[in-house]
Amino acid sequence: MEDNINILNEYMSNIKVESNNLYNLHFNVVGMSFMGLHKKIQEYYENFNLFYDSIAERIKMLNGYPITSLVKIEETSTIKSMKSMDFNANQVLNILDNDFSFLTEYTKDLIKVFNDKIDYYTSNILNNILMYIEKELWMIKSSLK
Repeated sequence: MEDNINILNEYMSNIKVESNNLYNLHFNVVGMSFMGLHKKIQEYYENFNLFYDSIAERIKMLNGYPITSLVKIEETSTIKSMKSMDFNANQVLNILDNDFSFLTEYTKDLIKVFNDKIDYYTSNILNNILMYIEKELWMIKSSLK
């Protein structure tokens, strides 16, 4: 069970850092696409905050403790925090494409892990996250064409 908690804490840390990076993009997007991207990125970080909460609650259901220290989250996450600076629309979309592509594959891998462990509750949480990220990734990729 401890292994499941460690896996989920790492995933949750990635979701938290990604959420923070989304705030960065939200605050710092500039250019002609500012209004549309500003609003869309807000939707993203609001959803990622819900994902973070769902995973933390699952960790508690497994009698574990979700990581809450920002320092420990940053250390545990494979996604790293971005520098604050201006980002134009193309930069934002490329960052989102990269991050959401990574999270899609990462989430798929974890779904397999939890299915193998016969932990379908956790797999269902991850499937819901995957469905959202994959749809948004499709829209991001379409915007980059």
